[in-house]
Formats: sequence, C-alpha cells, structure tokens
Amino acid sequence: MKTKFKLLTLSASLLACGIGVSGQAQANAYAIAADNIRNGYIFAGVDTDANGTPDTINTAAIHFGTVSSLSSSAATLNGVGVSNSAPGPLPDAKASNGTGSNPNRPNELTITTAAGNTYYTPYGQLGSAYSWGDAKVVSEQTVTGTPIEARNAAESNIPSPTSGFADGDGRNISSTTLLLPINVGSDCATLKCAVSFYLQADPFIQASLDALAKAGSVARGVLSLTVTLTKVGDVLPSFSWAPNGKVGDGIAGGTETLDDENLNLTREVLTGGDPDAVHSGPYMGDVFGQYFAYTAYLLPANYTLSLSMIEKTDVTRVPEPATLALLGLGLLGLGFARSRKQA
Repeated sequence: MKTKFKLLTLSASLLACGIGVSGQAQANAYAIAADNIRNGYIFAGVDTDANGTPDTINTAAIHFGTVSSLSSSAATLNGVGVSNSAPGPLPDAKASNGTGSNPNRPNELTITTAAGNTYYTPYGQLGSAYSWGDAKVVSEQTVTGTPIEARNAAESNIPSPTSGFADGDGRNISSTTLLLPINVGSDCATLKCAVSFYLQADPFIQASLDALAKAGSVARGVLSLTVTLTKVGDVLPSFSWAPNGKVGDGIAGGTETLDDENLNLTREVLTGGDPDAVHSGPYMGDVFGQYFAYTAYLLPANYTLSLSMIEKTDVTRVPEPATLALLGLGLLGLGFARSRKQA
C-alpha cells in the first residue's frame, strides 16, 4: 500500500512539474492583424488645365455604377472551423471561429475610442486556444458624399505549454471587397480623363512566440490592401495600387502622391523568444495615415474597380521537449501504478 501511494505521488508530482515548467513562459504563439479604413473617396477627374494632375471634380465623361461589396471571414483551430460571407450593400460577415475556440467570438465585438474610431476588440494572449476573423463594410461611397469606411481583423492564439495550430485555409482571413463598374465615355478620346483615390488607414500587426516554443513554431500576421482598375474583357488591370509606405512604389498605370505607411506587409516570428514583430503600434492608437493616387489617362471603355482588404494570422506552436518528457514520465507512472493495482 505504501509503494502504491509513493508511485501515485511521484506521478502527480511529475505532472505538476511538467505543467509548472511550462507555466513559467508568459507568452504564447500569438498573432493579430487588423486594418481600419475611413474617409475613402473615389472620384472622376479630368485634367482640364493639362498640369498632369486630375481635377477632383465630377465629369459627365466618367460614370460610376452601383457598388457591389462582399465581406467575408474564416477561421480554424487545429484544422477545423467555419467561414462566413455576406454580400452588399453594407455587408457584415458574421465572425468566424475555429472549432473549440475559447472564447468563442461574437460578431462585431468592437470598442470605440474617445476620438470616435471603432476597432475590433482583441483578446490578447489568453491561457486558452482560439482563432477568429471578422469583417464589415460600414459605409460605401454615394453621390451624396458618404465616404468608404471598412474594418476587418484576424487573431489567433495557442497558449504555452500546449501545442497546436490556428489558421483559416492556412491562415485566418478577413476580407472586404468593393466592386464598382466605371464607364469612361467617348469624350475621353480627346479629353484627359482619370480616376482618383483617397483614403485614410490605421493598420496593425503583432506576432509573438514564447521562448519555450521549439523549431517548427510560427507566429505570423499579414496585411493587404489593393486597388485595381481593369478594363472589361482584359485579364491584366490598367491600374494597380498596393500602398507600401514608399511614395511612387507599389503602383502601376498611375501616380501616387500620398503613402504614409505600409498596408501590404507580413510580420512573423519563427524562433521562440525572439522579440515581438509589431507594425504600426499601438493598437487602437487613432493614428490614420493618408493615401492618394490617380490613374493614367483612361481610354473610353467599361472598367471594373476593385478595392480589397485582407488580414491574415497564422500560428503554430510546437511544445518544448522538456515538458513532453515530464508529462510522459507522469503518465507512465500513473499507468504503472494502475497496473500494480490491477495485479
């Protein structure tokens, strides 16, 4: 009887020791990526004074159709999850959660700052595993002057000392796409016609990997925002713009004059204990950069404008061997004690 008690005590001690060693790590495999855009405007411009810059006025030569938006989200935890999508106008995709996520994300869990800007509320590095994505088009540009406003985010967490992965199709994805048909009239064969784009954005990425996470672990966040204008029937766009924080870079078929911060970026941590990878912190900082670009002169045709925002997170945590060994010894001790009891 005394021997049995010692074996059970040893087993419990080993299990507790294994958990205790891992519990010393204060970080997890964690990533968040988010972007808010506001005051987005798309306007027709005719270069009436031939100075190379389109005038920001409406013109009868360019006609805007009705915008068609799509909002979507997806999330998985250890390979199992869901995806959701919603068409416009003003689409609001339901929040997606990886199966078994704790907490389970409700739709549009947000916080509004004192400055009046609304952000998705992050969960941070909890002691439980979760994965979620959410997206919404808050407003679409109208002839009355309402600007484009949209937000989307993804967040994933695998706590120390556990193992696992959180992603959606390889990553969590929240995306917002606005499709706008544009007709460039025959007058543009002689007039110098162009389309201009302006928006403000507040992006954010953070990726963390605790010191005890071993080779094969990863924490990654991805931002993407692109604008393209494609002639109907063409494969390649006539104009493409992916702001990257460098004026004049990341653009084809047009000119960029404002590009305050990178909106197309991947930040990742691949080695446990390395410093967090952060872009444009702090989160919910109420700091919005400005972005402006315009197309080259457009020939008469029908075009489709696409504005796409995508945020992704991808985390995998491989546990430390010491913890696995201690847990294995604990389980072995329990098994040995059980076999003695049966004997």
